[in-house]
Amino acid sequence: LLAAWGLSNHLLVRLMAPNAKWQAARQSGWLAGKTFAIGWISLALALFILHKQSGQISIQAMLHQFNPSDGYQLAALALITLTAMTQSAIWPFHRWLVSSLNSPTPVSAVMHAGLVNGGGFLLARFAPMYLALPSLLNVLLILGFLTAMVGTLWKLLQADVKRMLACSTLGQMG
Repeated sequence: LLAAWGLSNHLLVRLMAPNAKWQAARQSGWLAGKTFAIGWISLALALFILHKQSGQISIQAMLHQFNPSDGYQLAALALITLTAMTQSAIWPFHRWLVSSLNSPTPVSAVMHAGLVNGGGFLLARFAPMYLALPSLLNVLLILGFLTAMVGTLWKLLQADVKRMLACSTLGQMG
């Protein structure tokens, strides 16, 4: 999971800035790369913590050994949340998605129809852990609602289709 996560994000950043001389796309790629690096590092730390606590490398085995009162495992779950937020452009990590408008249109299709959904996949994969912590679910609800409102309102203010798509994706991810 960790290797595929990092590789897919690296390739997306490379696609976002296909021409090194194109300043706007290069800056968008740089912003996305920094945001994805935060997510990848937090996912790596979370998986390391869960491995150390459970002694397992299987996510399924880690899920079965989750203890909501264990502070380390709670920290791992918070790191997984951070990873999901960076990938799915949840506020305050939404800037990379909005700046991606400088990318070629086919790259936008890969982002909006694919990789931005990785955060939701991650939350669904670790859902049994989240269900044991209703307070963390409340935090996710608030951040999701805020992101949905911001994305939807921004979409209504846009004049071009590509910006509308980015804002719509932002709202949907929220």
